[in-house]
Amino acid sequence: MSHADNTIILPEGLSAIAIGTEAGQYQDAIPGFSLSGTGENALLSASSTAGDPATVICSGTANMEINIPEGAAATLIELSLPGAIVNTRVTVGSNASLHHIRLSVSDKQTDYSAIQHDGSRLELTSIALGGNSSNTAVIRSQGEHTHTTLYGLGITKGNETVVNRVRLFHASPLCQSFQTFRYVADGHSRAVFDGKITVEKHAQKIEAYQKNNNILLSPDARIETDPQLEIYADDVRCSHGATIGRLDEEALFYMRTRGIPYDTARRMLIRSFADETLAGIRDITWLYQTIEKIIESRLG
Repeated sequence: MSHADNTIILPEGLSAIAIGTEAGQYQDAIPGFSLSGTGENALLSASSTAGDPATVICSGTANMEINIPEGAAATLIELSLPGAIVNTRVTVGSNASLHHIRLSVSDKQTDYSAIQHDGSRLELTSIALGGNSSNTAVIRSQGEHTHTTLYGLGITKGNETVVNRVRLFHASPLCQSFQTFRYVADGHSRAVFDGKITVEKHAQKIEAYQKNNNILLSPDARIETDPQLEIYADDVRCSHGATIGRLDEEALFYMRTRGIPYDTARRMLIRSFADETLAGIRDITWLYQTIEKIIESRLG
């Protein structure tokens, strides 16, 4: 799977299932999931225990329904071919957990919605490293004691555009959510973050945090950021914020005085900036190394 200077090479022996318009009938099992459906419509149901990460490759139009039943745990890696349109509906049952990682290196459009029940955990990492990417995520924390973590990373150049629109609803008390989105924009590219947390009237004792940090590498690049809070409860801890800046010139100068070439120092600072959003995938060695190589290539 490749696009311009971006390449995803699946490790030898990795089992991946294609999902999308041109796929046939699904009667397979992938690690941690049973899989059913036909063509662009796929139903993934998690098994009761966590196993190795499952990998799906989406092409054309792909409609995925993901069910994580009570007490189950699963990890899903989602890769996309150029031009994929991926619509995903997720249900995370009581005391269940889903770790969902989405990586695109070319044009992609996604529409993602999720419902969390009591005691569930959802970690969603969305990474855009090439092409134009437009992503909408609507997550409803419907049960008590849920935990939601959202990571987003976009590195754009040329005339690329990456957009992330997030709506997170806290509908029940005693829940936590954390959002970290980071963009690096070069050339004439554009990066957009539009995020909103809504805490409903009866959702007391919520902790909800949202941040969007951005680096501009070019005077012609553009960042648009709009983090928002809408709170109707009175016993909550919530914050949101955004930053837009350039690379730290003092840090660059210091690194150069230590003999590090400018281009190397620049890449090191950018990779360090991006790394927080990759926290959830460091244990998946092949994927983490692949992402590092693509980032290195894009910054070269």
